[in-house]
Amino acid sequence: MINIDVNTIYLSMLLGNFMTVLLVLSYALHYKDRMINLYIIGKSIECLGFLVAFIRGGVHPFVPIGIGNTLLIAGASCENLAMLSIAGYSSQRLRNIFIIGGIFAVILFNTAFFLGANTSQRIALMSFITIAIVSLSTVKFLADPKASALRKMVGFLYLFVIVGLSLRLYDALRSADFHYFLTSTMFQAIAFLSLSLNQILGTVGFVLIAKEIADRELVSAATTDNLTKILNRRSFRQHAEAALAHCSRSHEPLSFAIMDLDHFKEINDTYGHLAGDEALVSFTKKVSSMIRPYDIFSRFGGEEFALLLPGLPSDAAFRVLERIRKAVESSRFISEKQEKPITVSIGLVSCSAMDISDLDTLYSKADALLYKAKSEGRNRVAVSEASL
Repeated sequence: MINIDVNTIYLSMLLGNFMTVLLVLSYALHYKDRMINLYIIGKSIECLGFLVAFIRGGVHPFVPIGIGNTLLIAGASCENLAMLSIAGYSSQRLRNIFIIGGIFAVILFNTAFFLGANTSQRIALMSFITIAIVSLSTVKFLADPKASALRKMVGFLYLFVIVGLSLRLYDALRSADFHYFLTSTMFQAIAFLSLSLNQILGTVGFVLIAKEIADRELVSAATTDNLTKILNRRSFRQHAEAALAHCSRSHEPLSFAIMDLDHFKEINDTYGHLAGDEALVSFTKKVSSMIRPYDIFSRFGGEEFALLLPGLPSDAAFRVLERIRKAVESSRFISEKQEKPITVSIGLVSCSAMDISDLDTLYSKADALLYKAKSEGRNRVAVSEASL
């Protein structure tokens, strides 16, 4: 039987956590997020836990065992809550689970300590508690069908930790050795290996997931309108040009419309700009609920919107836009403050597959028809079969 140097183990875990804290701190200097701070707090608490556990001589056993493991439970709970929250799984229920579960785990472990549980029993209990904490992250990452490959990899890493700790739990329960922690076994080695890998790869995974979220937000900011959350003008052009090319290749017609809310300046002047923003968001939601998933809807700026309807000829597109016009007229977009109906004017241009031209030409024709709808009294759809 080969003895394990306990101090070396605790020192390596302490240094490992300390280095991961430095790693995440360097990342946090550029990306501010509460969950990144929570992860740093969790790792720091774990560092303190290993430091306390490292102090074994000349102090009451409760200090390294009771306080040390209490800090490790608290740190692991913060770490896993931060991991799930940064990945978008945050909820009050999840926070309550970690808070209440963490408190219960601390009480359970320290009760077992004061009741005289031996080393093997305490190791088995601590392994079980750690498995319970890590299991939430494992299930979330592996069970989510929309999880990225990165999140799946983190989930499998956590699963490896669970396997290692489960083997250690089993080995500790069947051992009558009061000094089990000092004993070198295959299961002990697997458990320590999994924990060491989790220290390094788990933190790298956290940083990469945080970066994944930040990149996604940057892409969203670059492609969507900040207020209405639909495509902005630049992104609309990219999607629309691809749709035009597809319709041309597949010999399908298409329709393009410019929509403009009538007298929108009066809405801002009468009800305020916040109410105007509310009207724009409500209008966007109304239109989005009445079009197909593959129709391309965008806010061009101010109160002007664009809608591309692939595959729809003029008569079908007119029916869609007329339904939208009537729905807008009958809706109350500014809650109870709205006294007069908000209306929309629409310029619609359609073309057959053989006549499809560039987007700028479509826009010019639709804009002229929008002007016609405005000049004829607003709240109408002006349409013309385009020959481009």
